[in-house]
Amino acid sequence: ANGGAGVGGQDGFHPRDRLFEGDYLMSTINNEMMRITADTADVKGMHDVHGRMCNRTLYENMGQPDKDGCHEIISGVVAGRGLLPEDIPDTIDLFMNYHHDCAHGWWVLEDGVSKPGDYIEFEAVMDKTLALADWEGYAARQAESAARGLLRGRGIATYLECIGGFPQEGARIEFAEDGGVDLVVATQSQGQGHETSFVQVIADRLDLPFDKVRLRQGDSATAPLGIATIASRSMTMAGSAIVLTCDAVIEKGRAAAAHLLEAATADIEFADGRFRVAGTDREIALLDLAAQVRTLAVEGVPDSLDSAEEFQAPDQYFPNGCHVCEIEIDPETGVTTIAHYAAVDDCGRVINPPIVHGQVHGGVAQGIGQAMLEEIVYDRATGQLLTGSFMDYTMPRATDVPSFDVDFHEVPSPANPLGAKGVGEAGITGALPALMNAIADVLAAQGRTVNFDMPATPEKIWRALHG
Repeated sequence: ANGGAGVGGQDGFHPRDRLFEGDYLMSTINNEMMRITADTADVKGMHDVHGRMCNRTLYENMGQPDKDGCHEIISGVVAGRGLLPEDIPDTIDLFMNYHHDCAHGWWVLEDGVSKPGDYIEFEAVMDKTLALADWEGYAARQAESAARGLLRGRGIATYLECIGGFPQEGARIEFAEDGGVDLVVATQSQGQGHETSFVQVIADRLDLPFDKVRLRQGDSATAPLGIATIASRSMTMAGSAIVLTCDAVIEKGRAAAAHLLEAATADIEFADGRFRVAGTDREIALLDLAAQVRTLAVEGVPDSLDSAEEFQAPDQYFPNGCHVCEIEIDPETGVTTIAHYAAVDDCGRVINPPIVHGQVHGGVAQGIGQAMLEEIVYDRATGQLLTGSFMDYTMPRATDVPSFDVDFHEVPSPANPLGAKGVGEAGITGALPALMNAIADVLAAQGRTVNFDMPATPEKIWRALHG
C-alpha cells in the first residue's frame, strides 16, 4: 500500500484482513503486505493474485474492494473456468462458505473465542441477484450485441464487508421550550441524509411529527461522546444510540406521567406519542408532558425529559451482497459501456429505502470510477503530479453510469437495537470486482487475459484485445 508521506497505523494492516476470504472457504491464505512511504498522495492498494496493482485513490473504501477482487480471481482460477464460472450452482457448492451456518448466524472468531454475530444468508442473496439480473436470458443479449459488432461480457461478485462498529457513539434528546425536539449527535452528515434518517428514527420511536424534530450535529461544544462519520457506522452506532435515548425518554416520561395522571408507574403505557393509564382514557401527549414537567419540583419525579445515552457495539458488523454487471466492448476502440447492472445488498434493517438506494448507486459509481477511469499519475522524470485537477483526473459522470436494478435482502443484525449493518461502502465493494470480472470475461472469450493495472481504459483494453 502506498501510504504517501504520512504514517498511518492501519494502512495496509486492518481488521478487514480477517475477511480476505469473504464468503468463500479458503483453508490457507498467504497474505503478504508492504506499506511504502513516498512523497506522493496516499494511494492505498493491493496486488491481486497475478501480481498486478489494484490501484485505488484517496477517498474510497479501505481495501475491501481489492480483497474481494482477489478472491473473485482466485475462485475463477480454482474453478478452471476463467474469471466467470459458467455454472453458478457448481461454484456455490465449491466455494460458498457454508461452515458459517446461515441458520445460526455468522460466528466471529477472535482470540480463539467464538461468539454469535450478524446473521447472513449468502445463497438467498445470490439467488435474488441472479433473478434481478435475468441471468438465464444472457445468451440472447450476448447474441444481440454480437449482431451489432460488440463483445458482451458479464461479471458476478459476492462480497462480505465488515464495518466500523467500534467503540461507542452517543446521542442526546432535548425538549425545547418552543415545542420542538432537538436531537444532538456527534456524527456529521456528508451527504448521507442523516437529517432525514436520524430524524425518522426518533420520530418513529417516539411517535412525533417529523417536522417537530431538529438535528444538531458535529458541534464539538455541545455534541455527546462520539467518534466520526466513517466506516459505514453512522446508522448502526449513532442510530442505535438514538434508539436507547428514546427508550430513556419513555422511561422518564412514564414516571412523570404516573405523577400527573395519579397512577402507578407500572400502569403507564406509551403508544402513539401519548402516555396512557392502562385500561382508561386518561392520557397525556409526550410534548405536553415535556412542557409540564419543567414546572414540577417533586422528589422522585423527573423535572425534564431530556435524556442522553451511549451505544457500545459488541463487535463490527457484516453487510454483504451480490452484484452482477454486463458490459459491451467495441473491439475497434476498446470503449466499454455498462449495459446492465443488478445488485442485491443485505445491509440489515433498511431505515429509509430511497436514501439507502442512493448510497448503493453512489458506491457503484465509485467502483466504476476506480475500475475504468480514475488514476493518479505523476511525471516519472520530474515527480510532477499530472492529474492535479478534475480537468485531468477523470471522475465518473452521468454518461458513465447506467440505470441500476437494486434491491435489498434484509436480515436484521441481532447485535444492535435497530438491526442495521451499514451500507456506505456496499456499492463500491461489489462494483469493482463485478466490473473487472465482466471485462475479464470478454477478454477470456477472445483468448486474452487482463494483463494491465486498473483503470481499464479503452487503450488498455484495445491493446489487450489486439496485442
